Amino acid sequence: MKYLTVKNTTSTMDTALTLLKKEPTLLEEGFVVLANKQTKGRGQYGNSWQSESEDGLYYSFVIKPRSFNVKNIDKYQFSIASCVKDVIKKFSSIESDIKLPNDVLIDGKKVSGILLESGSKMGSKTIDYLIIGVGLNVNQEHFPVSIKNLATSLYQHTQEKYDKLKIAKELTKQLKTKFI
Repeated sequence: MKYLTVKNTTSTMDTALTLLKKEPTLLEEGFVVLANKQTKGRGQYGNSWQSESEDGLYYSFVIKPRSFNVKNIDKYQFSIASCVKDVIKKFSSIESDIKLPNDVLIDGKKVSGILLESGSKMGSKTIDYLIIGVGLNVNQEHFPVSIKNLATSLYQHTQEKYDKLKIAKELTKQLKTKFI
């Protein structure tokens, strides 16, 4: 699986869609887009994801799923959140909680958000691609005043800095077992 890292982007989801259009063969093996910063990180229902800090993991996993039924979207989101929760535990030993449909919390504060996007050809009954977007607050020491009581990071709970690429690779490994 190929990893593509960009310094700045509007959103890793936007970059993933652009790459899919330019290089559709990337979908054969799947790929991951990582960004140091996002200027318009996206959340569920048109919300934004605070992602101007280089300390977070801004991640999109792009695949042609072996099977995907839109009717089971809640199950998929729970499965993805479980992968995020497992990755958090593996790297930091922190217990986290899943807040359906798409959040992972530590002590009631958001540490991660998940966004799914899929596409298919007009009239097709199968999904051509699935993009799983994950924002994970990893090394942030502080958050803007507007969200400081709502958000947290792994660093804030352990006072340790983490290698974001190692976290991304572990997350990819877990997602591959669920979707490829």
